[in-house]
Amino acid sequence: GIVTDITERKNEQIALEETKEWYRTIVESTDTGIVIIDAETHIITEANPRALAMIGAPPEKVIGAVCHSFICPMENGRCPVTDLGEQVDKSERVIITADGRSIPVLATIVPVPIAGRNLLIESFIDLSEQKKTEEALRLDKEHYREFIAGCSEGIFRYAPDCTIPVSLPVDEQIALIIQHGYIAECNDAMAKMCGYDRAEELVGEKIETVTDIKIPSILDFMRTFVRNGYKIADFESEE
Repeated sequence: GIVTDITERKNEQIALEETKEWYRTIVESTDTGIVIIDAETHIITEANPRALAMIGAPPEKVIGAVCHSFICPMENGRCPVTDLGEQVDKSERVIITADGRSIPVLATIVPVPIAGRNLLIESFIDLSEQKKTEEALRLDKEHYREFIAGCSEGIFRYAPDCTIPVSLPVDEQIALIIQHGYIAECNDAMAKMCGYDRAEELVGEKIETVTDIKIPSILDFMRTFVRNGYKIADFESEE
């Protein structure tokens, strides 16, 4: 008889199974939605728990469905990867939930051949909270600008065109502010105080346009402003 030592082959099989289990654990535990799609039929063949949770449907409703039903809702024949030849790499897309809602996602689609089949591995990250935050910030900015524009008091924001080291002596910091500071934003009321008609005319002018460092009260203001970490409130001065 012939005896063949298959220990190495068995060890390779064990290692392969362990690798498969390791990858499956990662895919199933990640917070990124992952689906595998048949590139020819566009049928969803696999979906991890996060993808199912985002879609809001059990596996039997998702696996076996055409991907356009949930992922990248395009018309048949208009798949961005297989039909249009597009690259989807961290692109903002939408997925459709089981109840018809649209969820913004950051999607990546990678075409891969596996076991003789052409597949698409699509991963997507839910951008819903990020979009809500961006919208809230946009509204805050609009409200801020509306408030500034409608205020009857002169308001301006200055910015330096260089870095001012806070380790410098106070008066040296003030000198740099005067030399490099400019009006980054202001309202019409401030512009009129400086002899301009509109805020746009004052924006970009040097800080010296709105302040005179030679006036003792202005110098006191600047020193207090710098010593307080570049912020000040309820400062009274007489000119």
